[in-house]
Amino acid sequence: MPVLEFQGTLAAESMARHALIAAFRVAAMRPRVVDLASDFVPDVRITRVLVSSHRTAVYCETNTGHTYKVVCVPLRDTTVSGSLSPCLMAKVGTYAWEDTGWNTAVRDYVNLV
Repeated sequence: MPVLEFQGTLAAESMARHALIAAFRVAAMRPRVVDLASDFVPDVRITRVLVSSHRTAVYCETNTGHTYKVVCVPLRDTTVSGSLSPCLMAKVGTYAWEDTGWNTAVRDYVNLV
C-alpha cells in the first residue's frame, strides 16, 4: 500500500487532482525508460504519493529493482494580467534513482484533461 501525503489545504483542489491523475498515467508508461536492460516491460509498484497545490510526485519501484519518480508541475497561464491562473498543461519529469541520486530520464508535457 503506497504512502499518501497531502500537503496544505489546496492539495484537494481540482488542479492537484488532475496533476495526480496525469502523474499516475505517466508513471504507468515509464518503467521501460528506467529499465532498458530488460527484454520485457517490468511491473510497477507505487510506493509513495506526495501531493501539494504546486507539485505532485509519484514514487515507483519495478519488479526488476529499479526505482523512479514522476514529478508533475501544473503550468500557469502568464498571458493574463494579475494572478497566474492554472492552464490545462503540466510539465512532467521522470527521474531514475542511481548511485549519484535522482537523475533525469525524460522530461515532457501532458494535458491535464
